[in-house]
Amino acid sequence: MTIENLFNKTGGTPMNTSKNYRFRTLLLFSGILTGALISDAISAKEFSFITNEKDSSGVYSMVEQMPQIVGGISELYEHIEYPKEALDRRIEGRVFVQFIVDRNGNVTDPEILKDIGFGCGEAAVKALTKISFTPGIQNGVEVPVSYTLPVTFKLGN
Repeated sequence: MTIENLFNKTGGTPMNTSKNYRFRTLLLFSGILTGALISDAISAKEFSFITNEKDSSGVYSMVEQMPQIVGGISELYEHIEYPKEALDRRIEGRVFVQFIVDRNGNVTDPEILKDIGFGCGEAAVKALTKISFTPGIQNGVEVPVSYTLPVTFKLGN
């Protein structure tokens, strides 16, 4: 029997209450079982495996202690020069930049993932190269970490 057959076309009232009850009980049991399996799969032991993800070049995607901008996000925005063309056209939006924070906290291999144009992506990359990060740490060791950062360009009033 299909789900559509459980309900009539006038108001969605169950046509057969006992079959509907069994169906809902089966769905509920399936949901509980699925939740239990998922929570068992992501135990503390499994989580350590997830945080150890690194690519073939040895760059991690997630670590126990992620890199942080020295001085906070405001440090980045102090180094951004709003491009003149973007100012003239009143361009606002968010640029996404991906880069690697190396073992020393330096930004390497910056790449613009999403740009709003008119020089904003380049301005974000230029600012990133002027700041430093605390390095990522995995198992007490400083490691290179891939990092994606949104940079917002917003004009004042």
